[in-house]
Amino acid sequence: MTSPTSPVVATQAAWAVGLAALLVEINVACDEARRRGWRQLDLSTKRQFTKGYKELVGMGLAANPEPKHRKRNPVERRSYNLAVAFDTHRASILRYMNDLQVGWTNNQAET
Repeated sequence: MTSPTSPVVATQAAWAVGLAALLVEINVACDEARRRGWRQLDLSTKRQFTKGYKELVGMGLAANPEPKHRKRNPVERRSYNLAVAFDTHRASILRYMNDLQVGWTNNQAET
């Protein structure tokens, strides 16, 4: 079993915490753009956010290499699947950044 202070756990936390912070940062930028009446974020900002997203997801994929001579355990499988999902569904996840009419959450649909 991996201890909470192991390098593997630290690496997992680094990309996950970094990605969560980036998604919040993107949302703040989108809220500010909407407040200013902009129809979209400027291209350089979107490129910067997309680059950061790709780097963090890459860290997540690198932190979850295929184990040698065994199958992934359930924790490894969940971590790997999460990193793959963030990679595979990038366009959908970042849609709110590319279309300011799309909210960060679906909370308004639930009210």
